[in-house]
Amino acid sequence: MSASHASAPSGTRVLVTGGCGFIGTHLVRALLPAGARVSVIDDGSTGDPARLAGLPITLTIGSILDPAALRAAIDQAEVVLHLAAQVSVPKSVASPVETWQVNTEGTLRVLEAARAQGVRRVVFASTCAVYGPAPRLPSREEDPVDTASPYAATKAAGEALMAAWAPCYALETVVLRLFNVIGPGQSLDGGYAAVVPAFLHAARHGRPMHLMGGGGQTRDFVAVDDVVRAFMLAATREVPFAGEIINIGSGRAISIRDLAEIIGRVTGSAVRPTEAPARPGDVPHARAAIDRAREALGWQPTAALEDVLARAWADLS
Repeated sequence: MSASHASAPSGTRVLVTGGCGFIGTHLVRALLPAGARVSVIDDGSTGDPARLAGLPITLTIGSILDPAALRAAIDQAEVVLHLAAQVSVPKSVASPVETWQVNTEGTLRVLEAARAQGVRRVVFASTCAVYGPAPRLPSREEDPVDTASPYAATKAAGEALMAAWAPCYALETVVLRLFNVIGPGQSLDGGYAAVVPAFLHAARHGRPMHLMGGGGQTRDFVAVDDVVRAFMLAATREVPFAGEIINIGSGRAISIRDLAEIIGRVTGSAVRPTEAPARPGDVPHARAAIDRAREALGWQPTAALEDVLARAWADLS
């Protein structure tokens, strides 16, 4: 494993839920050279199992809502990295019940399966969306939760479950509040930072870049490799986690309009931005305070935005 990643004790059995997705795929590929014995469960609804073809893992194609599939996937696991979720804000607005079932009921079932299996630690992928439509900037983990979409509400509920299961059942839990994750392999219909692949595809095909709400929104973009390293550290750090919440972002904000300009430079494409209506449930501004990540995990971001965008462009091309 590269020096940029945290190591995992050789032979540790790790279950990655949603391991065929954008972040999950990168995470699985980092865990293996670290010596972990990896299992994955993914229902294939947004993730692509072909991304993990040929890897020495145990793959269960099924839903975390399916008790038999989850039980088979978690068998003998010591650590669970829980990424499986419906992560699209617009889809959560259109399908709130489905989003609740997958994100909240699914998280409950993962925790209960972990408790039954005797799992040591569960690391949960949450979202900066829980800071609400008008967050304090930079957002700190102790700031009030103010959910503005069904997606954010389900993630906040998942955080609450993590906090409750730790003291009640002696299960170590830690929550990573992810900001806008970007990098190679991100699909157009992904929910983490779909604006980046959308703009890259627009640049590739000479199409306009649509600025939802005018492009004045700001986002904290963080490289998927940095996010993977945070998960590795959260899984292995020798501290007694009990529901701690930790922001994972770059600590910097950039407007969507400026992002379009940077992508134009990286790709050598003419930028033709057009304005489009804002998406319901979208948060106008986001920026992470990352002091706690440094203190609790020994983590800080290392990737430069233009470098990450260049790698994503090369992967697309």
